[in-house]
Amino acid sequence: MNLNVIFGFAEKNFGSKPEYLWRKSPDTAVLRNNKNKKWYAIIMKVAKKKLGIDEIGNTQILNLKLDPIMISSLVNKEGHYPAYHMNKEHWISIDLNNKKLIDDEIISLIRLSFEIVDKNI
Repeated sequence: MNLNVIFGFAEKNFGSKPEYLWRKSPDTAVLRNNKNKKWYAIIMKVAKKKLGIDEIGNTQILNLKLDPIMISSLVNKEGHYPAYHMNKEHWISIDLNNKKLIDDEIISLIRLSFEIVDKNI
């Protein structure tokens, strides 16, 4: 999925713009709720091996905060992994380079993540 689509959706629907917080990780961006400043999405590059993918190289992931029950069912689907570098009970990693994932499904999950964070005001 194209990052411009994700960032455009976030800005249009939630008023969120990507924030690049770390010099050591200039490609890592967070999207946060403007009201409570909580993160609902993180985009970063990670080594495929860190996700359990038996391939050399990096991939771009999207971490989202979701309901633990939903996460338990999603991690069984291709392109979905236990969250990298986040609480695995409440976050999930999605491989944005996996061509089998459907953009509309990813957008729907971004919306859910925002709603979960928005409820925690």
